[in-house]
Amino acid sequence: MTKKQYSVPSTIKVGDIEFNVILKKMKDYGDMDIDKRTIHIRQGLTKEESFDTLMHEVTHAALAISGL
Repeated sequence: MTKKQYSVPSTIKVGDIEFNVILKKMKDYGDMDIDKRTIHIRQGLTKEESFDTLMHEVTHAALAISGL
């Protein structure tokens, strides 16, 4: 079985809110800004690290939207 290719999407919906996903140079793996509706992912990560980081930040976004 072949592995699927993964690339970071430019946007992702969390609940009914669309977040822009931006690759940028940064120290952390990623961050999320609920007010600006953006998720930043560090440039240069492996595909697996990028995916894991995006899912981590999406979890933060979901918790922020839910009010927890």
